[in-house]
Amino acid sequence: MEDFETDAVRSIMSKIYMSMQESDEDAPFHTEVSVLEKPNESTLESIKIDTSQKPAKKVKAEDFVKTTYMRMQNSTKKSQDVLNKVKKQIDKERAEALKGAPNINHKSKKMIGQAVPLQQRISEVILEKERKLEELKEKLNQEREEVLKKDLTFKPQIHGRTDKPRSATEFFKYNEDWANMKAVKEAIKKEELDEKVTQTLKFHPEINQNSEKIMQDMGENRPPEVRLLERYQVTQNKIKAKQEVIEYKFSPEINKKTKQLARAQSAGDVFTRLFTAAESQGTTAGTPRGTKTNGTGFSPEVKTISKPEQPEIQKANIEQLFELNS
Repeated sequence: MEDFETDAVRSIMSKIYMSMQESDEDAPFHTEVSVLEKPNESTLESIKIDTSQKPAKKVKAEDFVKTTYMRMQNSTKKSQDVLNKVKKQIDKERAEALKGAPNINHKSKKMIGQAVPLQQRISEVILEKERKLEELKEKLNQEREEVLKKDLTFKPQIHGRTDKPRSATEFFKYNEDWANMKAVKEAIKKEELDEKVTQTLKFHPEINQNSEKIMQDMGENRPPEVRLLERYQVTQNKIKAKQEVIEYKFSPEINKKTKQLARAQSAGDVFTRLFTAAESQGTTAGTPRGTKTNGTGFSPEVKTISKPEQPEIQKANIEQLFELNS
């Protein structure tokens, strides 16, 4: 190892290292890992180590480095040649693929050829649109005028200018004559229309035989308005008589509660009604039924209980109920 530690060896090894770095930068990076295959038996048999031969001569360090450097340069050159060949092939394929020319729009060609500024192009586009709008408006106006000309077929009769103008009385008389003439024309036209209507109304209905028989049985032929008037009077008399009978025979049905309330209001309160009932039956006031007096005719005084005064609210409620039921 001490033989290799010289300045010449160091310079050669530094050159080898630099050349290897340059080749690594130019060459693409491969991630594939080379796999060592196991040698066959035939290869092992072919490679036989001859132990009988003499050992090789010792190689100097400088010669070993030179040969190694030359071999490395040759391998680097071969790999570079292969890379250049592959690169040329790729460039050739790309050139063949890029032979089709793109289709350029005619507007783009026009813009490239003229190279007009943007503001000028915008103003030209606006002017072109305005021109087209004006042409469209003119076309629409012409079509409208043609349609109106077809409808405007009326041509008034214009008289020539007279030398002597009419006075106010003449103008009034002319208007009056014109109004009378118009009224006469309208009357004639109305008569013609009425005549046409009467001519169309020629329908005669077929009368039933039973109706004819009824008309014959009625005797003299009276006008229909007279017969309708008589029928109306008969029906009115019947309705009037029926109303009178209903008014005379009307008897309302009074509810039981209403009758009781009316009786209570007319006879007074409970104590008054009991007192009147006792008088009507012949019993003395304050003497209960079934009691006997002495032979002397003396009867003890029995103080009558004063009638309790009913509240005003109870009277009002009774009157309200009576009014509702009635």
